[in-house]
Amino acid sequence: MNPVVLIPWQEHFIHRLRDYLLETYGQGLRDSVIVFPHARPARYLTLALAEAAGGKAVILPRMLSESEWVHQLHARLHRLPARQPGQLDRVGLLYEVIEQQHATGQGLLSRMPMDRKALFPWCLRLAELIEEFLRAGRRPEDLPGMEDEVQPWAAALLERLSGIFDTYLRIMEERNLATPGMESWRVAQRADEAASLLAQSRAPVVLAGFYALPGAHERIFRSVWRRGLATLVWHTDPALAEGKCGHWSAQAHADLLKRWGVRAELYPAAADEEQPASIRFHQGFDLHSQLTALRDELQENQDAKETTDTAVIIPDEGMLVPVLHHLPDRDVNVTMGYPLTRTSLYDLLETVLRLQETSEGPGRYYWREVINLLRHPYLKMLRLDEREPLRLAFHAMEEEVRRGEKYLDPLALPVPDTAYPEGLEPEAVEDLRQEVLHACLTAFENIETLAGLASALRGLLSILRTYGSDLWRIFLIDAECLDRVLRGVIPELESSTISEQSLPRDTIFSLLRRYAREKRVAFEADPITGLQVMGFLETRLLNFRKLYVLDATEEKIPGAPAGDPLLPDPLRHRLGLPNSRERDYVSAYTFYRLVRASKQTLILYQSGVQPGGILDGKALRSRFIEQLLWEEERKSGRIIKPGQPPLSVSLPTVRPLTLHGHGLAKAEALQDRLLGRLQGKVSSSLLDCYLGCPLRFFYQYLTPLKAVEEVGEDGDPMELGNLVHEVLREFLQPYKGRPLPAGALDPAALSGLFLERLRQAPFYLQLGQDGRLSLERTGPHRMALFARGTPETLIRELELPVRASFSLDGREYLLEGRLDRVDEREGGDVILDYKTGSPPSPSQALFLDEELWTRMDSWRSGSDPQLLGELSAAVGSLQMPTYLYLYNQISGRTASEAAWVSLRDTGGERRFFPAAMGPEARLEFISSRVPRLLGFCLRHMTSEETIKARPSRRCAWCPYSAACDSPHRGGYK
Repeated sequence: MNPVVLIPWQEHFIHRLRDYLLETYGQGLRDSVIVFPHARPARYLTLALAEAAGGKAVILPRMLSESEWVHQLHARLHRLPARQPGQLDRVGLLYEVIEQQHATGQGLLSRMPMDRKALFPWCLRLAELIEEFLRAGRRPEDLPGMEDEVQPWAAALLERLSGIFDTYLRIMEERNLATPGMESWRVAQRADEAASLLAQSRAPVVLAGFYALPGAHERIFRSVWRRGLATLVWHTDPALAEGKCGHWSAQAHADLLKRWGVRAELYPAAADEEQPASIRFHQGFDLHSQLTALRDELQENQDAKETTDTAVIIPDEGMLVPVLHHLPDRDVNVTMGYPLTRTSLYDLLETVLRLQETSEGPGRYYWREVINLLRHPYLKMLRLDEREPLRLAFHAMEEEVRRGEKYLDPLALPVPDTAYPEGLEPEAVEDLRQEVLHACLTAFENIETLAGLASALRGLLSILRTYGSDLWRIFLIDAECLDRVLRGVIPELESSTISEQSLPRDTIFSLLRRYAREKRVAFEADPITGLQVMGFLETRLLNFRKLYVLDATEEKIPGAPAGDPLLPDPLRHRLGLPNSRERDYVSAYTFYRLVRASKQTLILYQSGVQPGGILDGKALRSRFIEQLLWEEERKSGRIIKPGQPPLSVSLPTVRPLTLHGHGLAKAEALQDRLLGRLQGKVSSSLLDCYLGCPLRFFYQYLTPLKAVEEVGEDGDPMELGNLVHEVLREFLQPYKGRPLPAGALDPAALSGLFLERLRQAPFYLQLGQDGRLSLERTGPHRMALFARGTPETLIRELELPVRASFSLDGREYLLEGRLDRVDEREGGDVILDYKTGSPPSPSQALFLDEELWTRMDSWRSGSDPQLLGELSAAVGSLQMPTYLYLYNQISGRTASEAAWVSLRDTGGERRFFPAAMGPEARLEFISSRVPRLLGFCLRHMTSEETIKARPSRRCAWCPYSAACDSPHRGGYK
């Protein structure tokens, strides 16, 4: 029997394999068959053979991937070609199998409801699991008693796993169907017959570069090898040829040598002396720091020749786009699978699905998802006559959505004439808008089958291709994904055995999402020289002189095992399937083989905190990197610390935070703008805004910035307050000017009026069902409490506008306000203000702290920085003091009291003045202290040289927090 040919993993595998093939077969190489684990090494071997021919014509051997070779053997063993079912066909078949098992009336499965919505996702997982068993060449055994280990459906399926497996294979045989796994299973069962067929062809077979063979393939390989028809060529640790244990990552090779009772021979017998490999490490604090270091490394080699035989390895496909943006400007070849779900195209499909899932029915779509659709770049970039007409139209629609109801019909939204670009017919733009919205909304409303879903998807993607042709020349990844969806996903949705079955919409969408998660766009780089960007698995059997490995953390290499709810990792070994330990061996072999053959390797990783939940985790460098570092330390005889060769490090720049920031310098133009603003009307709300936070006052009153409008799903407190004020004004108007005895108001009449006006209010239509129900119950109840709790009084004024001039430092200011109510009672006039929220509560310091008033009187710009905050805490709000002052100015009467009517609870009155404060003290406060208070605020506003943020709990809901220089802009702690 032939020994295993072992090419040391310090050697270039493809080049040494070429030398071995030419030396062994010579001119007969053209008749041989070379089998690789995957298709890509064949392209490299083709190039190597062409180089060896020196420009002469050469007839190449047949080169096949492992799956192609097994497929050909299967075709020769089974004269009638089998049809390969799609993934959805297998789902339908497995559902049929489970129905048969369910009908037996035995075990957990018989007690589970045969619900397609619940079962189809499990059928997808079960189809993958059966494929694994077939490739492993193992018939599964039943696993009863798993109720406490896995979910109910999983426990039921595992309990009848062998019966499901046998029935599935029987039906596949009857219908002449075969999956790749089933082809491996069938060929393995007739392995000796397959070897006889190969013997008849007399074509030598070279099985090149295999590591951990699935059980079925090992049986096939061994049968062919034992008859002397095939030679195994490995790229692994040369110690195995000397009978030693070798590197731990080559354990699968060592085990196979032992199982087969075969020895390994080195090729070449004596390797050339070469420079020892150089391995360096770089520790970054995040992905960006790694990419910056990579860019700096590549920029040192500006000559394009320097990038020949160079590869950048990406263990996570999500890094592809940022990596490409950091590479130098030169030709780059990408070889990897990119997941469909990471593209903007899939994001559009997901938005379309969510629009249906969150809708209240046809034409009633949730406003946030509508905005997500209107903002999607692929729709806004669709073109007519080289223009993008939907950009302005969708922007105008978004403004309407934000002012509208919680659920709406986008097709009915008006678009103003100004939203149509000049030079294009408005009718053409409107036709395109309607076509796009129909494709995204109406087409998906009544989907009942997978074929219906396929039709809707085809319509949407056809619009993208028709009106976005230039778009796909820019976004090449999404263009490839678009093509794969049109040529692969949609045809299977249309032609599978379950395509015409009526299914719940949730099931249809769930199948599409699960199906899409498994779709990857394969990028096959051409040419295969120069700077290569590759996925980790795509490097198998390939070698590069210069190697850059990114993000080599434990999470990525070898990576955390994906959780399987059907067959968790501890149960896999029990059933003879590879578990996470064996998968780690495969990753380790792939990594060490790649690094050993490289002459210059730079491994980059991050060691910073990764935010992502309640407990932030720290990224740890891979255990494989730890071993390489340990080997370097053993060679040098010292502990390698970050910053010492060969371990370089990137450190973040840390700047100290100041409590209040530097503030905004009040330049002359800003001062002029402020004074101009104060020349108009000055309200208590304006003064309160400044007292609460000067920087917010700046953004709100002195800049054109406006808070983003949003639909008030939970109710707009301001709109509710306005409604309550209008209802009370309307209801109390007939009682104005005449005595009102206690308890004279009709609670039922007031509650009925409130409910009537509430249902007519625009903000009410924005509320969800729960919000409407809550307001309909609590609102009338609060109105009734107010009516019952109104004391004996005489209403003098309702919604009284008040304004008066206020002189300060030679300037005149016009103060204004609106008094909700003025009552005449036994002690004098009372000013009332309705509050649907929490009424402000002035502290005793406002009335008793003489030092506070002295500090206000003596304040100068730049002095006493804490005073504004202390005054804000003491006064709560300037509204009531301002109202008391203005009422005194316009009426000549002094109110004896002021109070807030708390409508959020009992409807009772909360007084402004302390009970112990007598009439004279109140008069002195209104006539003397309130002007001092207002004067301080205006003087501070106009005299302070900088405008600074004043952090408080208000920061959490401030609409300008994103533009704030306060360190508490994300929330106050």
